[in-house]
Amino acid sequence: MPKSFRRANPKTLKLLELSLRQCASARQPIATFRWLVMEAIKKLVFLFLGKCKKLITSFKAKHWGKVIGGGEEMNTRRSARHLLVLGESETASTVSLFIKNHTSPEHLLQQIEGLAHSGQNFEAQALCEHIINAEHILIRSADFFVLQAKFLFEMPNELGGAQKKAEAAVTQALLIDPINTSALEFDAVLKSQSLLQDGLYADGEKALRDLLTLQPLNPYASFVLAQHLLWKNGPENEAILWFEHSLRLRPRFLAARLGLAHAYKKVRNFAKADVCFKECIKLDRNPENHSLYKQHLQNL
Repeated sequence: MPKSFRRANPKTLKLLELSLRQCASARQPIATFRWLVMEAIKKLVFLFLGKCKKLITSFKAKHWGKVIGGGEEMNTRRSARHLLVLGESETASTVSLFIKNHTSPEHLLQQIEGLAHSGQNFEAQALCEHIINAEHILIRSADFFVLQAKFLFEMPNELGGAQKKAEAAVTQALLIDPINTSALEFDAVLKSQSLLQDGLYADGEKALRDLLTLQPLNPYASFVLAQHLLWKNGPENEAILWFEHSLRLRPRFLAARLGLAHAYKKVRNFAKADVCFKECIKLDRNPENHSLYKQHLQNL
């Protein structure tokens, strides 16, 4: 102890010693507090980064059709394969997260239907292919395959329409649930169309008209009838009425919109045909298909 301290009052020395001990003991809580603060900051940073990653991935899941497109032509099968590669390379693929975020099959089915209703048939089909490849529980649903059949059917034949796939989807739906109303209604449309394709025009047309009498709000029956009337020398004006009826029920029915454009062109109503072809460009989310519509526009 320094000499100056030895000459100090003993009480002062005791107070000084007590103060030093208190300061020394106080360092431990302060150090602990600092450590706790640093650990809390670290955890908050990790939580923030994790949340950012989830938000980014969720954004991709909502817009994955744009993300995987990359500006190049991709058919639905290639798109589905691309999504599966993403699932292997990332912790959770954008589509897997999209599926996971929808807690029930019914909710996921509503989201797929929302994609189709908004005109995103390409994205909806790729998502369905991923669901099938992943053997998701939704493949046990007849309604899932009926929905898939509908937006496959809505693609124009000029763009390689997948009507055979639509028929296969309806067949699968009926295998799952033979009395599913939606599947039976769609199957009736496909059978009527088969009659027309086999050259049994009178039988096919009668079947479609009978079906529309029973189901006047069936956009697919009215579309098939309109197509038949348009290309098999039927009354063009009646074909236009049936196309318009189909589009009132399904405003984003691309094949019906394209058929209506051809019908207007056939009756030499070039102004309305021009509008319809331009609407097809707006509806079709695949830019690679736009050259077809532009070619039709040039030929008006």
